[in-house]
Amino acid sequence: MNKSRKDTPPKEKENFRDRVVAEMIRHIEAGTAPWQKPWKAGEYREGPMNPTTGKPYRGMNAFWLELNGYADPRWMTYKQAQGIGAQVRKGEQGWPIEYWQYYETKPINDEQGKPVLNEDGQPKTTTYVLERPRVFRAVVFNASQIEGLEPYVPKTLDPTFQPVAEAEKLLAGGGVEIRHDQNDRAFYRPSTDRIHLPPREAFHGAEEYYATALHELAHATGHPNRLARDMSGGFGSENYAKEELRAEMAAYMVNTTLGLGHNPERHAAYAGGWLKALNDDRNLLFQAARDAETIQTWITQPERRPELRKSVEARQSMTQQNEQTTAAPVMPAQTPTQTTPEKEPAFSAAADPQKKPERVLLAVPYAEKDAAKAAGAKWDPRAKSWYVGPDGNPELLQKWALTGQQLRQPEPLDPYAEFAKAAQQAGLKIDGQPVMDGKWHRVPLETDKPGSLGGAYKAYLDGKPAGLIRNYETMAEPEKWVMTGHQMSPAELEQMKATAAAREAQRRQELEAQQADRAKVAAHILSQGKPMTADSPNPYLNRKQVQAHGLLHHEDGSLMVPCKDAAGELWNIQFIKDDGEKRFLKGGKMEGMMHRIEGDRSGPTVIAEGFATAASIHEATGLSVVVAFNAGNMPKVAQALHRQDPSTPLVIAADDDFKTQEKQGFNPGLEAATQAATLTGAKMIQPPFTQFEREQGRTDWNDYATAHGKAAVAKALENLGVIKPKEQEQSKEQQQSANRGLLRTAALKVAVSATNALSR
Repeated sequence: MNKSRKDTPPKEKENFRDRVVAEMIRHIEAGTAPWQKPWKAGEYREGPMNPTTGKPYRGMNAFWLELNGYADPRWMTYKQAQGIGAQVRKGEQGWPIEYWQYYETKPINDEQGKPVLNEDGQPKTTTYVLERPRVFRAVVFNASQIEGLEPYVPKTLDPTFQPVAEAEKLLAGGGVEIRHDQNDRAFYRPSTDRIHLPPREAFHGAEEYYATALHELAHATGHPNRLARDMSGGFGSENYAKEELRAEMAAYMVNTTLGLGHNPERHAAYAGGWLKALNDDRNLLFQAARDAETIQTWITQPERRPELRKSVEARQSMTQQNEQTTAAPVMPAQTPTQTTPEKEPAFSAAADPQKKPERVLLAVPYAEKDAAKAAGAKWDPRAKSWYVGPDGNPELLQKWALTGQQLRQPEPLDPYAEFAKAAQQAGLKIDGQPVMDGKWHRVPLETDKPGSLGGAYKAYLDGKPAGLIRNYETMAEPEKWVMTGHQMSPAELEQMKATAAAREAQRRQELEAQQADRAKVAAHILSQGKPMTADSPNPYLNRKQVQAHGLLHHEDGSLMVPCKDAAGELWNIQFIKDDGEKRFLKGGKMEGMMHRIEGDRSGPTVIAEGFATAASIHEATGLSVVVAFNAGNMPKVAQALHRQDPSTPLVIAADDDFKTQEKQGFNPGLEAATQAATLTGAKMIQPPFTQFEREQGRTDWNDYATAHGKAAVAKALENLGVIKPKEQEQSKEQQQSANRGLLRTAALKVAVSATNALSR
């Protein structure tokens, strides 16, 4: 038997979802995704269906199967074909599909465990949302790949069926007011729950009018009183792209099954937004397809709306429970709660003159800045990027939209993307886009431990972009890179710089939002932590021979080290397992984050890389010590503390990464500490290891403390001038004690003499 005919998907390096998304993105870029293809009015579209069950394929499965181009809409598994006396031809390749079960229905029982019956004597049931949806996969074949089936006879519209009358019925039953008050725009505004259209006579035929109106009705189903989707976000935002994608899918499904046709040109401008959103989240495509089918059901089957609404309420209830479970502590009173957006988006209105609630970034070349300003673009000096101003004209500014630039700028002509790919192939890990300013930049390798910086690069944009890439672990000399694309003209260079700046600003904007969300999660997790007790010793702390200093236990046994900024605001958590493995909340803020072990602030504040190192120094000296978490973060932490209080002297306690230096030619710990000291005028100290100890792999002050004791740490810091020598303090105390002894002796002699004198 040919393995490709089995009902279970073949094992592939690329999983099902990755394959579907990659293929769909390719078709969206080419404008050939099912919902991007035009459909003539009067023609009936029959979606993929299973003739053995009589049921249509749903959600992403339907679009996925329709993508293949078969004219026959019938699909079935190998076993199903055999079950009706048919046979998949040898060598035919099937298409994988997946099914998800989100809800489960169970009978309602009374206290005695007996079924509760309804008025008709049937058992009552209840449907609930599964906490963990179940997934099922199979492989199906098109009827044209199967022998022994009856020929497919395409369905046609019933001559008595009136698409326009049916469309009018659907609009009337949608419960949404329609106003014909626009010139050439069609959109739905959630705040007023109203659809705005041009006059009917402005459309090329009744079919085009109803197709457009039904598209806007698809948006209207997202209202809180209907399917309650997240409708926030202005033109250009991720939410806007998501909503347009699901509405376009739904409109395609509704309009083509009614025979109204489908004209994708009206919404072709949104393809760039779809692509960006899909590249950011591969599951979005599947969610959009599922939502589109729910929208189609809401519009075409009004009798099922109570069922759909019940599902929405169950989802909202579950979401509220999750939010209560993961909620952060109450925010300070000065932080206001915004219940409604100040301004609202209008969906499907790329030319809508309403002001947008979110900042939409633009890629404006320098030579075109005056034209962009005249159209309402504004410049953000902090983000170094242009954006749509409050009075911006979206229609005129569309040419500079970031998503549009991404589509027009092929990857081979983008030096940022090409250089980043070359750096990645060399093993470098660059966060965001590379900085192409002609200066060296140190970055970690993909294989580096946290805090290590085993790579470096520098790149130029002027003329033909070029640069150098260095992997200290594998390269003896830097590797030269020259862009493979054509020589860029000044105009192309300016356009590319503007696009890159807008992309970077957008990345920062998204990153800040993500970090704020992670901060809330961190606050909740920390609030659930348990204090360390003498009855629950920690293997990691015991091995490092330090105290907990107020750290909390996570439920999995890990230590939790709060990661705060200089002002004391919590942003992240470092989790330390018993074996010393360290991790942070994924997506949380780390740059400039620190943890302070409070101590004597009359002396200097010491900055160390890890918690154990910081604890060893604190316990040996009593000083206030700050944890920077890794070498790369030490300069940022030092600068933040110096800006906060320039009068407090800083001491940088360096790690001596001797083994890394032997292997890769540089010492991350000493280099980062030296940089931190140089930037802030701080004193840099390193453990006084012998050469033998360095070769043994000892690197930090905790290693020194466990090898020599905390008294030796204190003595070393005395010798380095960090704390006052205890010998001097002891000498003073001994001298004062001796003086007190001399005084007591003298007094005793006087008393004895007096006694003797009296006795005489």
